[in-house]
Amino acid sequence: MNKENIKVKWKLIGSVNNRKKTNSKKTINKLFCNNTFYTDKATICEQLHSYFINIGIKLADQLPPNNTHPTSYVKQSFLNSFMFRAIHSKKFTMNSWV
Repeated sequence: MNKENIKVKWKLIGSVNNRKKTNSKKTINKLFCNNTFYTDKATICEQLHSYFINIGIKLADQLPPNNTHPTSYVKQSFLNSFMFRAIHSKKFTMNSWV
């Protein structure tokens, strides 16, 4: 396996998952939501949109309060990693890159 080639890695992951590329598109012709059947494409789209923009908040509201800091779950050191920090474009000029 070519460790440097990300495409090869994703191809391997796809083959392990038995994922085959297809160009076929699935269409939802009927949707049952809130005790109602929807068949109009625009209405189905609106119902799906509403569901997906609200599900995160609904699920989060069901969780108990938690005051644990997120970094407390990280148990290992990440010495060989990096992160990006926000910078302001006014801090750099074209000459500062040379």
